[in-house]
Amino acid sequence: MGVSKENSQIAGSGVAILLGALFYVYVGTEVSTSYWAATHAQRAAVWATNTYTLAPTFFFAGLLGGRGLVPRPDGRPVPAHCRAPAR
Repeated sequence: MGVSKENSQIAGSGVAILLGALFYVYVGTEVSTSYWAATHAQRAAVWATNTYTLAPTFFFAGLLGGRGLVPRPDGRPVPAHCRAPAR
């Protein structure tokens, strides 16, 4: 199971570097936004306990839920085992 010539050309080009930079910025944006959500929730209201720390949970739940609603990019239906159960 060797590496094909086409794959090694792609990895050696700037595409791999650009994708790496894109993922780095994307993950950094997600993490910094979730941190900001908790900080904003803490400053925006007076909390009796530390429940403002749940703000990133809701942020990531919304992010995950949105990803689950997006159809596959190739247009094929999502397999039944990957879908949310019908109510």
